[in-house]
Amino acid sequence: MLVPFSLLAHCARRLSSVETSVSFFPVLVCSNIITTPKANNPPRQKRTKQGQHIIIRKEGHLRKFFKKGEERKEKKKKKKKKKKKKKNKRQAKMEEDAASTSSLDSTPSLSAPPPPSEETLKILRPYFANGPKSLSGIALRAFCLGSVFSASVVLCIAALFFLPPSPASSSSPSSSDDDGDAVVVRPWRAPFFLAALSTFHFLEFWTTAHRNTLVASIDSFLLTANWPAYAVAHASALAECVVVDLAFPGFRSTFWGGASPTLVGLGLVMVVGGQAVRSAAMLQAGASFNHQVQTRKSHSHRLVTDGVYGYLRHPSYFGFFYWGLGTQLMLGNAVCFAAYAAVLWLFFNDRVRTEERRLVEFFGRDYIAYRDRVGTMIPFVG
Repeated sequence: MLVPFSLLAHCARRLSSVETSVSFFPVLVCSNIITTPKANNPPRQKRTKQGQHIIIRKEGHLRKFFKKGEERKEKKKKKKKKKKKKKNKRQAKMEEDAASTSSLDSTPSLSAPPPPSEETLKILRPYFANGPKSLSGIALRAFCLGSVFSASVVLCIAALFFLPPSPASSSSPSSSDDDGDAVVVRPWRAPFFLAALSTFHFLEFWTTAHRNTLVASIDSFLLTANWPAYAVAHASALAECVVVDLAFPGFRSTFWGGASPTLVGLGLVMVVGGQAVRSAAMLQAGASFNHQVQTRKSHSHRLVTDGVYGYLRHPSYFGFFYWGLGTQLMLGNAVCFAAYAAVLWLFFNDRVRTEERRLVEFFGRDYIAYRDRVGTMIPFVG
């Protein structure tokens, strides 16, 4: 709605008598307010419904500032900046996640550790494949020994308690005992020997690795020790047992009583006891024990005279000597029992003499006093 022109003219005539002249008089819409300041009064501010401010100065000039509109523009700009920052942050985070996931699936990136130095490789080389301490070689031998032990125990138990006994051939001259009764065969002896043999070789490595870790290697299994004589000895014992079971089942009871429960029980005690004494001696000696006779004294060598060494001067040799004889009693081998006794006695007699000369050099009178006090318990050795 506009103000009538006649009213404006009337107001102009009235204002002409006022000393203050107005140079500019706008026509306003009803939403605006017309104010005429008095002389020497400070400028006033009025707020309309739209939030606009009109300042009338002394000179009478009117200036309109649409501050609210400008504030809105500034707020919009700030909001846009915030949204842009958030968007950039989200995008950067997504890129980081994508980079991390791709680095896991791909080959090592530039941040991968540097290759080992020559000095490090020199230390680790014995543990690589085909090395003397090859981890893969140790794992393979341990797996094979465990497999042989498990299969042998199962076969031994099955032959003793579950499989029906197989009668000996009637054409065999030794197929009956002294009373003329037919001899039945339960093939448990060969599996028992394989189980005892695999246990021995596993414990040789385990005791060395547990108490003398620095010298533990593939050779600590003793699978190829004194090759090929050692392998020939065990193969001969196994062959004699199998041949007697198949071809001469009555030989054990007829000629030397190898099938007697007393001899079988004695053999079992010798096998278990010999293995226990040898393993205990290796564990107690620790770094002072070695499968090879040492020619120089090491800082780790010490004279062990307590524990099992307080009763036996060479307990590891004692254990293996009676373990070997016990296996032949369990197998019922007459020929191999005599051969084992002779070979083991000669071997340990020579070894004890050689080793004790070194021990006297290492420990002097202390070892001489220990030698005079404690025996080997191997007949005529030491």
